[in-house]
Amino acid sequence: MQNENGYTVGQWCDRWFHENQSRWNSSTVGGYRNLIYRHILPEIGSISLTELTEDTVTSFYDVLQSQGLSTRSVWCVHLLLRRCADEAARDHLIPYNPVRLCKEPKAEEYKTAPLRLGQIQRYLNAAEKFGALPLIYTGLSSGLRQCELITLSWADFHIRCWYIFKG
Repeated sequence: MQNENGYTVGQWCDRWFHENQSRWNSSTVGGYRNLIYRHILPEIGSISLTELTEDTVTSFYDVLQSQGLSTRSVWCVHLLLRRCADEAARDHLIPYNPVRLCKEPKAEEYKTAPLRLGQIQRYLNAAEKFGALPLIYTGLSSGLRQCELITLSWADFHIRCWYIFKG
């Protein structure tokens, strides 16, 4: 149902998805398709884009959570809906993006547990047995959110392991 002023939320999200999907990899296309067609369209797709409000969006997030959608998935819906509405505002279909006024749902933090020395050694032994270079992910847990992915030659890795574990 397109009104005289433009699109419904569903029509706009559908158009946005189809116009942009060639720019994304297949995993992103599948994820966006799922969020749009399983969650956004059934719940708020019939609302006129010009009538989308902060309250409507916030209520929508509450409904998704009450249906059992994880906090992380609601956060993903929020990011996607915000992106779609940003483009609608950029195209002057709406005067501003009401999704930007909503409190962003917090995605739950991933819980990590450091590996014990024995687990690391088994991993390294298996990697060496198969002739694979180990990939080591290091991250800072002090809130800086910086991380790096490094690969080392076996010679470099043994030297660093010796220093870290034995030194």
